[in-house]
Amino acid sequence: MKVHLNELYNEKCSDVVISTTFSLYRCINDFVFPNKIIDKTQAEDVIKCVRFIIEKMDTKDEYKVISSDSLNILTQKILEESNLLPNTFNEKIKKDIIINGDSSITILVNFNSHLTFKAISPSFQIKDLCEKVFELEEYFADKLDFAFDDDIGYITPNIFYCGTGIEEGVLVSIPGIVATKRMSNLVVNFKNAGLTANGHYTNNAKDSMGGLYYIYNETSIGTNEQEQIFNFSNKMLELIYLEREMRLELYIKSKPKTSDMIIKAIAIAKTAKILELDEAIDIIFKINMGIDLNLVSNVSHEECNAVYYKVQVAHISYSLLDSIFKDFSAELVKIERAKIVNKFTYKIKLGNI
Repeated sequence: MKVHLNELYNEKCSDVVISTTFSLYRCINDFVFPNKIIDKTQAEDVIKCVRFIIEKMDTKDEYKVISSDSLNILTQKILEESNLLPNTFNEKIKKDIIINGDSSITILVNFNSHLTFKAISPSFQIKDLCEKVFELEEYFADKLDFAFDDDIGYITPNIFYCGTGIEEGVLVSIPGIVATKRMSNLVVNFKNAGLTANGHYTNNAKDSMGGLYYIYNETSIGTNEQEQIFNFSNKMLELIYLEREMRLELYIKSKPKTSDMIIKAIAIAKTAKILELDEAIDIIFKINMGIDLNLVSNVSHEECNAVYYKVQVAHISYSLLDSIFKDFSAELVKIERAKIVNKFTYKIKLGNI
């Protein structure tokens, strides 16, 4: 069906949204599902087929093909931290990652489906993501016979993502909702709408660190593309508006406590010599909230969101490869994380506390 995207919301919302992902799963008729492949030549046949199509694309020079044979464990972890790769897949077969120059568009070959068309934005530009992915999928659909059933829709190895084959996900920081004790009701509301909200918890933690939640659709079966995309978008807008309201409410009702929390986070950020991941994330998103409340200036929401990725373990480990520390340890990663946060917070100016 033709999806009409003109009415979709297409704005940054970087105060709440860290990243948005839009994926389409497709499998090719007469090929074994990737998770069931035993004969490795079958996986290679899929790759040859896809690479041949890529070579015929007018925009082929915009893409780089990375074979799983050349993918080391550190690079894989960086791609997982960036939400470009799934956490689980058949590691025994050959795969390709076809990625454009700014890493916003990716085609995964032989991961969980034969083809996963994925677009990622560091904001809530859902309209742009949909347009990019559907354009790519349409190009491949003209040249490949995708597995499709008239009653079910597109067929994938995961029964929950048959139908439209769409998965939408948004990583958000919602400390206002968490602090005002509205998270449990929100989770139920999402569940009723077929969405899941997974918090970023550490051991023995009651609240998700940084108020971080990844929200995604549990299934793509039983509805059409238009309904699924718009329902998801509307739910995310409700969340964004509620978080903004709760941040303001939190500040108005408890200005001294909220101001103190943010000031202390900045003080720790500027002087820390060692930081655990959860500590760094907690600091980053307290600063992020401080921007909204005019308590923090000279840094942006986009910078906060970028630092979230920079302090991840694999990202830091990669940055240390070319350093003088050839045998870096977990302790060195924590030290480097503190330096990243130190540098980020150095230019912060405090507003009207």
